[in-house]
Amino acid sequence: QTSCVKRFDVWLSLSWIKISDAAEAAYKIHTDRKAASEEEKKRDKADDESVYVTFDLQQIMNVPRLATGSSFYKRKLTLFNLCFHVTMPDKSTHGFCYPWTEVDGQRGGNEIASCLHHFLTTNPLVIRRNKIIFWSDGCVGQNKNRMVVAALLSAISSRQPAINDEVIYAIKYFETGHSMMEA
Repeated sequence: QTSCVKRFDVWLSLSWIKISDAAEAAYKIHTDRKAASEEEKKRDKADDESVYVTFDLQQIMNVPRLATGSSFYKRKLTLFNLCFHVTMPDKSTHGFCYPWTEVDGQRGGNEIASCLHHFLTTNPLVIRRNKIIFWSDGCVGQNKNRMVVAALLSAISSRQPAINDEVIYAIKYFETGHSMMEA
């Protein structure tokens, strides 16, 4: 018997297993949260008073990118790239990238927080905006941690708003496994 036939037999035997009610309930909760986050994202993007920003770390890129030759097997430099996609209240869109190499840092929460703080304090599109909504995936090591929150608080405190100026920075996360976004 070949391995494909063995896999098919295992698949047939597993396809007859009854999924428990608890597993079905957990799946329903998961899909409901996914639908709710997609609806909330649509509402946030349609808001005419706020700047809508998505950010995400791209897949690791190795440089130089070579397909053949002896250099293909040699050590390459790893390049990271954090992308921001900004939708303004007038629905114009803008993209920004923050690349760095493994020499400069890794892809953890400190690096993401540094890029986020730089983006908020130096980018002319968002520097004077009072309401910014961020969306990101829920990766705990990169986006969903106290360093990102500290970067947001630092950016708010470094602003010099007018008296009675309300500043709202909201960060929201997609349901795990369903982070379909522009960045």
